[in-house]
Amino acid sequence: MLGIWISELERDWKKKSKIMLFSAFIIVIIFNIWGLSSSQKGVFRFGEGSILLNNLNAPWFMMDGMSLLMMAALLPIIYIDQLSGELNSGAYRLYALRPYRRFELWLGKLLALAATTVVGIGIVYIISMIGSKTFFSSSDTTTLYGFKGEVGRLSAEWYTIKFYGVFLLTCLAKLLFCSAICVFISRPIIAFLVIFGLSIVLYHYIATELVFLFDPFRPILLSLHSGGSVSFWLYLIGSSILFGAISFWGWQRKVI
Repeated sequence: MLGIWISELERDWKKKSKIMLFSAFIIVIIFNIWGLSSSQKGVFRFGEGSILLNNLNAPWFMMDGMSLLMMAALLPIIYIDQLSGELNSGAYRLYALRPYRRFELWLGKLLALAATTVVGIGIVYIISMIGSKTFFSSSDTTTLYGFKGEVGRLSAEWYTIKFYGVFLLTCLAKLLFCSAICVFISRPIIAFLVIFGLSIVLYHYIATELVFLFDPFRPILLSLHSGGSVSFWLYLIGSSILFGAISFWGWQRKVI
C-alpha cells in the first residue's frame, strides 16, 4: 500500500503542468495580498460590512475569493487530471496490472492527492503569514468575524490555524466529490463541467449548507464563530462519507 502511495505521489508531483498551474495561483495570491494592503481594509463579499486588516487577521481574510478560485477551478483541475485523465488515456490499465486489489489502487491515488492538497494548503498558509507580516501593519490585537470586541495575538493566530485546518477539510471533501464523479465520467473536460455545475446545483437546490463545495469562505467563518455551526459539520462529514462510498463502490465495478 505504501508503494502505491509513493508511486502516485511521484507521478503527480512530476507533472510540469500542475507545477505551473499552482505557481500561477501562488502569484495570484501574492497580488491579492498586495492589493488588500493598499487599503488595509477588507470588505466581505456577502454584505456584512468590512474590517480593518493587520498582520493578525489578513492571513485568513486574504482567502476571501481565493477559496472560491481554488474550490471552483484549481483543485478540480488537479484532481480530475489524476482521476479521469489517466482513465481516459488508458494509462491506468498498466497500473491496474500490478498485484494489488482495486480498492488499494484507488485509495493510494486518493491518499496521494490528499497529501498534495495538504502540502498546497500548507504553502498557501505560509505565504499568507509572510505576506501579512510584510504588507500589513503590526498589531497585538485584532478583529475577527463574528466576535465581539478585539482578541489578542495568540487567539488570532490560533483562529488562523483553525481556519486553514477547516479549509483543508473542505478541500478533502471536494476531492471525494470529484472522485465520485470521475469514476463514472472519464473524459476530463466533461467531468470538470459536471463537477462545476453540480457544485452549484447542490447548494442552490439540494441544501444551502453544501455551498462549501463551491465557495467555503463564509461557511468556514460561521463554523469558527462562537457557538459554531452544527449543520456545517454534519454536511461536511456526511457528504464526505457519502462521496467516498460512491467513489469506492463505482471503482470496484468500473471496467478499465
